[in-house]
Amino acid sequence: MQRAIAVELKLDASVIEMIDNADEEDDFKGVDESSRSEITSVAEVIDQVIKDHISMIVFHNGSGDYIDLGSFGLAPFRRYFMLWTFRKRFQGSEHYSEIEDKVKNTHFFAYETQYDITRGDILFPVLQKEATAIAANYPCMRVIDPDRITHCCLYGLFLYLCLPKHLENEWAARASIYWMCDGIIQGDQAWEISTALSKEIKWDLQPSLQDEVAWDWKVYSCVEYPISLDLSGTAIRILDFTTMVVRVSGLKRLFLLGCEQLCIIKWGKNGTNVTRDLELLCIDTRPKIKYPQLFVDKNKSLGRLSVHAVIVDTRIARSLWALIDERSSDVDMNIHVTSSTVYGEVQSEGTYKGSISQLSDHVNMQQQDLTSAGQYHDVLLSMVGDAPMQSFPLPPTTVLSRHFEIAQGSHNLESELDINSPIRTLAHLVSEKAQSLHVHDISTSTCMPGGRWWWIRWCRIERCPKIETVFPKEAWDFDRLETAWVSDLLMARCIWSKGPRGYGASFQNLQHLHLRSCPRLQFVLPVWLDSFPNLKTLHVIHCSNLHNIFVLDEDYPWEITTKIGVAFPKLTTIHLHDLPMLRQICDVEFKMVAPALETIKIRGCWGLRRLPTVAADGPKPAVEIEKDVWDALEWDGVEANHHPSLFQAPVHSRYYKKKLPRGSVLCKLVV
Repeated sequence: MQRAIAVELKLDASVIEMIDNADEEDDFKGVDESSRSEITSVAEVIDQVIKDHISMIVFHNGSGDYIDLGSFGLAPFRRYFMLWTFRKRFQGSEHYSEIEDKVKNTHFFAYETQYDITRGDILFPVLQKEATAIAANYPCMRVIDPDRITHCCLYGLFLYLCLPKHLENEWAARASIYWMCDGIIQGDQAWEISTALSKEIKWDLQPSLQDEVAWDWKVYSCVEYPISLDLSGTAIRILDFTTMVVRVSGLKRLFLLGCEQLCIIKWGKNGTNVTRDLELLCIDTRPKIKYPQLFVDKNKSLGRLSVHAVIVDTRIARSLWALIDERSSDVDMNIHVTSSTVYGEVQSEGTYKGSISQLSDHVNMQQQDLTSAGQYHDVLLSMVGDAPMQSFPLPPTTVLSRHFEIAQGSHNLESELDINSPIRTLAHLVSEKAQSLHVHDISTSTCMPGGRWWWIRWCRIERCPKIETVFPKEAWDFDRLETAWVSDLLMARCIWSKGPRGYGASFQNLQHLHLRSCPRLQFVLPVWLDSFPNLKTLHVIHCSNLHNIFVLDEDYPWEITTKIGVAFPKLTTIHLHDLPMLRQICDVEFKMVAPALETIKIRGCWGLRRLPTVAADGPKPAVEIEKDVWDALEWDGVEANHHPSLFQAPVHSRYYKKKLPRGSVLCKLVV
């Protein structure tokens, strides 16, 4: 209503934008159009425009109810006249006194008490004219015969008469399904046409006229238990299973590929309708996505749900939560939040084969140059002799059964990653369900959601230039995390934030910690426990502002600041490169104990002063380090298992402090 007023008054585009934004948000929330609230700011603009004018307003009220127009911006005390009509064509006529009572302030009230269009040849010609008028308003209907629209009108009346009394007011939602199911409307635009018609065709027959209507209608059989439903390529916005006449309790497969206008899927109450039996869901809301012929592998295990979704607007994840949470652990998922056409394109053919992890990822990270240019890029990290210093480890690429990818072009990402949202959003879906997570190329500064990350096994965060903290202090329970791979976060100051934590151990299964090219990083991980029992490799390169990798959290066991320290019993490999501000791996307040250490490779860490404590009776770790850095190291002594004699003789770079020519090369060439 407010939109119609704004268009008629030719209000500024910003007003229309406010209405569009409110409508879009209501679509994703699943708010019915008849239940949407007026926008106060828009009402104020409307009132400001008409307050100084004498106007006449024509209001066609399609219902029989009184509507308070003041909330729309048409204040009753303004200087305007209103011509108000009730009801629509062919909807019967309630007693005029009932309507008259609703508009007591009306100066003049006109009404018609009787009309007869149900006998003889009156109804069908009138419906034909009505069908022509309807078709003119919808481009999608221009491809079908107007007589077919007329048949839809008649069929609508048939359904109205046949449905039980308590369902009469809901026939519109059901008619669109019947029209397609019974073959009245066919073709690629069937869903769009049916949805438009269901809004236009309304029947409200007077009980006294019901016996006057006789029917000779051929009803085609409807599929009672559809196995597969493919709505790909349609303009559907709201898919509401709660209003369908067709029984969908046996639905196994649902395809919504290329449905770029999709806002919400209403599944129904838990344990009912489609959520219980669905085995495959494929969604792709990117525009102009090609979708191949659908294929299902008969060998897929029965009963398990597979979800593959590529969504542009993050708010669609609200609908996915309702389905996935209902199925609990009995679900595989591969969910991409992006508008890019090169990431995770849905491949329907073969989707059902084995695991959903077989779906392709078009980014071949192995082809990337993973040896970033740095202080020693000319020697590719090679040390003395023929044994090169190992390059930075490749990122994890094995897509686990619950995989999420968040990438560039995603809409409304910041608000949907808020774990404190009153409704379940992407934040809850990722933190509570993800086993593998890949976040890259997003321009937002928002961090990952807080909450309990109890399933995550690997995370890969890269090329997010505005993120300052990857995981906030409210994020906890990373007990299953095995690999953390972080690269190219230009603004990040920490990976895990400091903060009070009301829980016990975490990172009990962390095995690989790899960081690269985070120039503002100050620390990586706060310590609130006395051991990292499974950490095996530590690679950190090109982080020019890094002071410590591990620092004390706000709350920690007092024992770790005494002689005990923090234990790394399985740590075998430490590679540190181009970290000029690093003084020691762990905070100065506690020591790092690594009895299984085998290899330490250090390059460009000119401020480093301490190495970890090692085992006194085990094999000596091999060390590659610049001579000046080795000579400047501080030691606690043999009795503390912290002495140069407990390490192999260090290997120094052959390129160390190579003499440079006096003056510039250009000057010598000129001479």
